[in-house]
Amino acid sequence: MQGPPETEARGTSKSEAVECKRDLLRCDEINPPASEMVPQVSLLAKIGLVGLTLVSALGIALSFRSLRDGTWNGLNSFMSGSTRYRGLIARGLAISIVVGAVSFLLGKALYLRVPQIGDWLTQDGQPMALLEGISVWPTVFLRVAALALCVWLICYSWRYLDRNLDEIVKDFHLKKTWKCVRAEQARVVSSHGPWFGLAARFWYPNAVERGGASSFQSVSSGWGTYVYQGTLSSRMGRVTAGILAMLLFWATLLLIFGQQHAPIRGPLSLYAYEWITFFLIFATLFLVFFVADTTLLSWGLVRAFHSGSIVWPPEALQKYGDRLGFKHQPGARAGREQRCLDDWLPLIFLSKRTKCITTLLYWPFLIIALIVVSRSRLFANYNPSIPDLVTMGVGVLIVTASAIVLRRSAEAARETARRRLRDQITEARSLQDGGQLAGQLELLLRRVEELREGAFGPYSQQPVVRAMLLPLGSLGGTALLEYLLVPGFG
Repeated sequence: MQGPPETEARGTSKSEAVECKRDLLRCDEINPPASEMVPQVSLLAKIGLVGLTLVSALGIALSFRSLRDGTWNGLNSFMSGSTRYRGLIARGLAISIVVGAVSFLLGKALYLRVPQIGDWLTQDGQPMALLEGISVWPTVFLRVAALALCVWLICYSWRYLDRNLDEIVKDFHLKKTWKCVRAEQARVVSSHGPWFGLAARFWYPNAVERGGASSFQSVSSGWGTYVYQGTLSSRMGRVTAGILAMLLFWATLLLIFGQQHAPIRGPLSLYAYEWITFFLIFATLFLVFFVADTTLLSWGLVRAFHSGSIVWPPEALQKYGDRLGFKHQPGARAGREQRCLDDWLPLIFLSKRTKCITTLLYWPFLIIALIVVSRSRLFANYNPSIPDLVTMGVGVLIVTASAIVLRRSAEAARETARRRLRDQITEARSLQDGGQLAGQLELLLRRVEELREGAFGPYSQQPVVRAMLLPLGSLGGTALLEYLLVPGFG
């Protein structure tokens, strides 16, 4: 059945478009044609997007050390089987052909599936438009990428911290001390019951050592809290408690202010937006409290250094004493050398450990910046959400406050070491044979003052100061783009 003439007249032929531009009275429809649900791109653009997707997936897969090492070992063993350049070239060509064929098949499968996926995602009336301010799908895709990045950063940070601690333990000859600490902790916790062990995981003061003070007078004295609360189960417990507290705070704000609904049409886009947002917020809070917990745990170790409860292994004292040129002599001079090493070793330990920790301060700010960008009006007409803004703001404050506390405690430890070294220099100069020792102590004092690694760096060079610019920069950048690109904004 043929439709009415006015329906047929709505065609978008070139002649009709030209006539409408010349005389609007001759147009049957003056509204512009509706945008397509799925944007149409050229063949070259599709090939480029498929290639970028494959390269990104390969890069993410090879970022895992086990897979990267396995791939390299297999490639190395295959290429090493050739004894001549001709065989080496042949094996290289074979690998190139296999990789090319696999990439072509995966790319073709992805290329053929993209239109179907696009039709499925837009079947409920939610279009796929990038910067027209009418689609929620760019927000969903960006948050999926942010979620994947957040999970990767959590895994990377965990491995990074473990490797760093293993290197420090090896450098300071603390392996024997660590084993002794774990054995003593197991005995203390078992003798005081499960509640004491659970409380010691959450309370930063020396709960474990107070519970078994008589058993912590050995070389492991002072390390008990740091080792016990640094275990996987203890850290997971504290991070989980922080997440639950933050979610309860968010729910309270939600009851007070309510939640602004996103401009979503259809159940598919609604479920995708809500579930991706939930997992992203959960992962972001996990990253926030993971970094904050790591920072505060090191702050507790600084307090242990201040209290003088840390006992260093003799191997570490001899190693760093030799580096400073101290000659191990019996008597009062050996006691003075011991005192200055007790001031120097904590600073070196903290600089090595906090150099790793301060690097992690970038990650929560990076994810929060991506969340801010994903709510831009470039994608859809989002209204400000008070619960989300306040929750993310509190997360930023937690990480920032933890970094500031660690920085100030590290500087306090440095100042204490300075004061003690000055007193020891004055005492050494009053001795008849103390000239050489006084010179060595002055050199050590200069090293203490020039220490700039980790938490001992100036505030202008602290990662937390630079990291705070990420959310602010993303907010200002998206506001500028909205003003320039979104019609009617501003």
